[in-house]
Amino acid sequence: MRHCSTPFFSALFPLLFGRPPCRELKNLQARASGSDSISELRKALGQFVPDALLGRHTQSGRNRLFTPLVTFWAFLSQILSPQSACRDAVRKAQAWWSLGRRLPVSTNTSAYCQARSRLSDQTLLAIHRQTAQRLECNVPTDSLWLGRRVKVVDGTTCSMPDTAESQKAYPQPGSQKPGCGFPMMKLVGLFCLASGALLEERARNFAGARKPAFSSPLASS
Repeated sequence: MRHCSTPFFSALFPLLFGRPPCRELKNLQARASGSDSISELRKALGQFVPDALLGRHTQSGRNRLFTPLVTFWAFLSQILSPQSACRDAVRKAQAWWSLGRRLPVSTNTSAYCQARSRLSDQTLLAIHRQTAQRLECNVPTDSLWLGRRVKVVDGTTCSMPDTAESQKAYPQPGSQKPGCGFPMMKLVGLFCLASGALLEERARNFAGARKPAFSSPLASS
């Protein structure tokens, strides 16, 4: 197949032939999913998540084996690995601790699951903002549309377990009969067109779906 190019009108290339495949993104995903240890995963993605972010917002002074740093990377490796169970994450944590000749970690997954629940929203939000900022900084100028950082809004919905608390916060749509549906959450995200980074997100119930999710999306342009 003949290679198509527009050497004198570079901006027309993606419009005529589409964008080239995101090979760097695919390589990064392959490295992350193929990492068999926490150390390898930190090496692949550590530039986006500095260790300092995982030392903040801790609520306990206890000397835990599953620190926020170990727990986050073990949890991320579990998310990136298909069909991965908690015992696989614990196995990786055991290997990480053995590198420093520290105390052995039990194979029981209870401590790891409890540590996962202790990861604060503040910590995860700080990691998200740091990652989005790094992705934004890595966007080359020639990838911007007319030199502007264009933002795109998209949304979706998700259901959740049918509990009284969820029904109160995110009631099921009015088109469903009471007792025959599930609580429904509406999610709206603000993305960077050039990098694909999720910059902001909002969660609403269907009762407030008509209200603007972002009061001024162009304010930070």
